Amino acid sequence: MAQCATTREPRIVIEPLFRPFVEDRATQLFEGATKLVIQPSSERQLASIRIGEHDRVAVMIGPEGGLIPYEIDALRRVGFLPVTAGSNGVRAEISTIAVLSQIDLLRRQSSSV
Repeated sequence: MAQCATTREPRIVIEPLFRPFVEDRATQLFEGATKLVIQPSSERQLASIRIGEHDRVAVMIGPEGGLIPYEIDALRRVGFLPVTAGSNGVRAEISTIAVLSQIDLLRRQSSSV
């Protein structure tokens, strides 16, 4: 973080069980946040999302091939919007870095408008 000149440490949550997390904790945990789920097959681009400079953002990143339809539907029910971060498939750990960088860019763009 020091190398990136940032003091906003992302909060990473790893949940062992999907259904209890979505049904019992996600709504309260991410209340007021822009909620995104990275889904390679989504038609909506992450770049099309408006994110303010100080907006709270929650991002769900699944496995390389994306989440299954049941998981996407469950996340939609609690307010997550499926978006794609690009057409090139990458490993989940690389996707995390790429998505955080794109969100930072969207924040910067909103502050310069």
